[in-house]
Amino acid sequence: MNLCSQDKEITQKFIEAANTFDIIILDHLIVSEKSYFSFKDENLV
Repeated sequence: MNLCSQDKEITQKFIEAANTFDIIILDHLIVSEKSYFSFKDENLV
């Protein structure tokens, strides 16, 4: 599965918003019918 720049951008915004409330994002998953992408698996969170 390929990521677009918006996928990375929204993940960064999730992380920034979570930090405001002292919430730790452990992973962000993008799931399709046949595959998935884990930001944690790719060391992006």
